[in-house]
Amino acid sequence: MPALLIDLFGTLIKEGNDEIVHKQISKDLSKLVNGLNWEEHFNLYKVLVSEGLGSGEAVWEALVRISEKRGLKLNLQKNMVYEMHVRYHAKLAELYEDTIEALELGKKLFGKIALVSDSDAGVAEEILKAKGIRHNFNAIVVSGEVGFRKPDPCLFLEAARRVKADPNKCVMVGDTIKDVEGAKAAGMKAVLIARLVKEISQSSLKPDAIAYSLTEAIKVAYDLVP
Repeated sequence: MPALLIDLFGTLIKEGNDEIVHKQISKDLSKLVNGLNWEEHFNLYKVLVSEGLGSGEAVWEALVRISEKRGLKLNLQKNMVYEMHVRYHAKLAELYEDTIEALELGKKLFGKIALVSDSDAGVAEEILKAKGIRHNFNAIVVSGEVGFRKPDPCLFLEAARRVKADPNKCVMVGDTIKDVEGAKAAGMKAVLIARLVKEISQSSLKPDAIAYSLTEAIKVAYDLVP
């Protein structure tokens, strides 16, 4: 049986939502830590994520570094900040208009769906629950749990393993070239949603198909199943 692998941010959740969430986290942390500049925190958070730190860990690490640098009194515990990070993502996440319809179609066509995301385990799980779409997924594979980030094929192969599907019968749907590169390296087909289609020129690996909406991407993905 084939399996559908699908990305979270920019694919199910609207592009730019992650930045909105983290700006709000930084702003509210600045209200809890006297003297903390939210823009400094947000900018350092982005740098730490770009260096490979997990999202929740980057929020905390940015807070610690700035507090030490500025001599601020940090009266928050790490677990409190982690919980805040998860809560804000679940509360502020905004689905694309066709996400629910597309997932229902994906479930009907493929039978098995796995989420593959560069996010923290708690964040992905709580977003799916908060938006009422958790039941569509047979597995959730995230970099924060597995220890690999896209485009490492290990993330995609782990998703195939968890849904008990052969990699060559899996199709990945995502909005960035990392989704394409990781899937192809794992021996899978890949459909790129054309929200960031300009990224194609940056890689020698091309998607098997390009779609212009999530629903279209899932229909095209099914046509690619061997």
